Amino acid sequence: APRRRSRWVDLKPTTRPGWALLVLALCLALGAGAWAVSPIVDRLFRVDPGLDHVGQAGLGQDLALSQVVDGVTVTLERGYADANRIAIGLTVRGSYVLGYDLSHVTLSDTLDRTFPPNLGMGVKGQSEVLELELPSGAGAHVLSFDASTVRDAPSTLDLHLVVEVARSPMPLSEHVIGPFIFDFSLSFNPGKVVAVQQRVTAASVGIELRQVVATPSETQVLLCLGASGEMGTEWGAVSILRTETGQA
Repeated sequence: APRRRSRWVDLKPTTRPGWALLVLALCLALGAGAWAVSPIVDRLFRVDPGLDHVGQAGLGQDLALSQVVDGVTVTLERGYADANRIAIGLTVRGSYVLGYDLSHVTLSDTLDRTFPPNLGMGVKGQSEVLELELPSGAGAHVLSFDASTVRDAPSTLDLHLVVEVARSPMPLSEHVIGPFIFDFSLSFNPGKVVAVQQRVTAASVGIELRQVVATPSETQVLLCLGASGEMGTEWGAVSILRTETGQA
């Protein structure tokens, strides 16, 4: 029988750079065909090139932690943490046919550090790109949080996640379900931190490359821009990081 067209599918980055990443990753997914691993969270991990590398290296942790509130089940399926980001994969299941959106998510640790979200992807219903169909009322999400505040290289992070959901579409829903509260630990990969401290000047604007943090999930650089010397002028950095072989 022919495959039905998508009823609803929601793949949402939460940052503008995230859209470019998602479009590229989906193009790669279309060219790659069916995945060898069937669970939807694993497939969402593979949409992100950095998290795909994490999965290929076997660095993610299976969590399998569930909570039920008002007939809705939220399950933490998988997690990963390094010096650049913390990634959480979760599923939501309930009886509402259109499924559920995440209305509120916060991640912190036992040292009272709060990790801001920087990228999120979710899927409901049928996706021809990911070659899957979820049951009615089911959805899956992979969320990434900024972990740059963790610089003490602990062996594990003791984390506290709070999730609230609402019936989809969320702007039309007034009923928030939750909170779903999870306390769990993830092994921490410190990666490699390189203090560069190299400064260059162009068009009378100084730029300092202070450090590079390379981890299995991504590489981040810390750039500091000097004042332009022109009143009312603000500068922003548009940068491309390449390997020695020229790969961007």
